[in-house]
Amino acid sequence: MYKIAAIIFIACYALFALFTRRPDYFDGKIIPAKIHFKKDAALGNKTPQAQYVVDQKTYLTPATYLFKTFKENQEIRIIYEAATPSQGAIYSWWGYWIRWEELIPAIVIYTVLFLGSLSITNNQTEKSKMDQENYLPAKKKKYSD
Repeated sequence: MYKIAAIIFIACYALFALFTRRPDYFDGKIIPAKIHFKKDAALGNKTPQAQYVVDQKTYLTPATYLFKTFKENQEIRIIYEAATPSQGAIYSWWGYWIRWEELIPAIVIYTVLFLGSLSITNNQTEKSKMDQENYLPAKKKKYSD
């Protein structure tokens, strides 16, 4: 039962990720880009920005992902939709397909529901246990008259 629940969770999360990505995976175009560090106006820190060119126009998109570091002039891939090339995203396993903002709540919800189902099925009342012990299947005739 545990394995089936985990497989269902992974399948549901995979379908969720496949159809909710923005820019859209099916309509998006993947092109090369380079990482450049730009000074953040608010804090003054240097943050990585992905720079890419579409139709002779240069665009920047943030490249700050948890657990992911970049180097200056590092080659990466960007995915964008043709209708809105300014809203690109770095095309990578971590950051585009798996986002911690979605993964953590999904795991928490899965765990709560799984533990809830375990507590319901493992903590039976005495009446329920007696009903299961005293259950006799109804006798069926082999042939109908």
